[in-house]
Amino acid sequence: MANVLVVDYGIGAARRLGQVISKMGLKVREVKGSAAALREAMADPPDVVLIDLATESGDGFGLATMLKVQAPARPPKVVHITAMTGALLSQIESTLRCLGIDRCVSLMWPLSRQVEAVLGMLGKGASPATA
Repeated sequence: MANVLVVDYGIGAARRLGQVISKMGLKVREVKGSAAALREAMADPPDVVLIDLATESGDGFGLATMLKVQAPARPPKVVHITAMTGALLSQIESTLRCLGIDRCVSLMWPLSRQVEAVLGMLGKGASPATA
């Protein structure tokens, strides 16, 4: 069973997507903040981490890097949940790859497209209910 870690900083952006994919049979865990996310990732390594990097504390980028460093044999895919879209999203996504972010998912996309993007990171296709 695919294992997804949702890191919530009180904004709820990643939480909504996590709730939807949990209904698709994926193991989804939610934690508050970077310290809890690192502890949880070390205890039970996730396949994918959903995170909003634009946190008030500004430690989302540090978390993305630490997740990759802490599990070099099997680093999780890190998905940034953002409100950006279009050309800006494309530009920033290529930059974020250098910082350990594997994919950006826009909250402005239809929910079915967001789910498809996460499932794609897991090597799974979307179910007919989300397409």
